[in-house]
Amino acid sequence: MPNLPKRAKALSRRNSSIDTDKVHQSAAWKRISKTHKQQYPICQRCDYMGDVTKVSTERLSVHHITALSQNINRWDDDNNLLTLCIPCHSIYTHLEDAGEHKQSQADGQMVRDATRKRFW
Repeated sequence: MPNLPKRAKALSRRNSSIDTDKVHQSAAWKRISKTHKQQYPICQRCDYMGDVTKVSTERLSVHHITALSQNINRWDDDNNLLTLCIPCHSIYTHLEDAGEHKQSQADGQMVRDATRKRFW
């Protein structure tokens, strides 16, 4: 796995707020994200829910199950990533914005574990 981007390392060491945009703009993250979407080419949450549609395969993004603001060290951990369509990604983002990190993490982990078995 690639190393943590320099900016994220510096922020992590100083224990200050994490600029997640710097991580998401890094070349390392772009490679990881592209690879993850190739491994999981449909929304993992839609697949888990049994509701795969055309939307489930378009405009996919890679989501951190444990938010970067909660643990920057898991930014490149494959076990911390989900491929999601835009509507599903919005659900997790809404939960996190509402302070429901534990619920978001639990649901994300359950989806990842269930769908991982299907792809492998």
